[in-house]
Amino acid sequence: MDSEPNIDAALYFCKAIIRKVEPRAHVYIVGCEPSEELQALHTGIDVFVTSAVPDATPYLDAAGIVIVPIRLGEALESKFSTHSRTGRL
Repeated sequence: MDSEPNIDAALYFCKAIIRKVEPRAHVYIVGCEPSEELQALHTGIDVFVTSAVPDATPYLDAAGIVIVPIRLGEALESKFSTHSRTGRL
């Protein structure tokens, strides 16, 4: 979560979208080396920002939905193949 397209999309999702769609949602931003901007979103109540995790599977398995952080178009194919196996993309 240290590339500009990922940071942009995660910030946009947390600041402009999620509360309009589901005000009570819990958001987990999982990725290595989250930027300071992303870390600032961490509340420990409804937004959780991790750094590198050995395996993202527990997060994916527990998710009601999985969001692919893309607005500027980078590595889309890789993200979809990683997350689509959950069947919730």
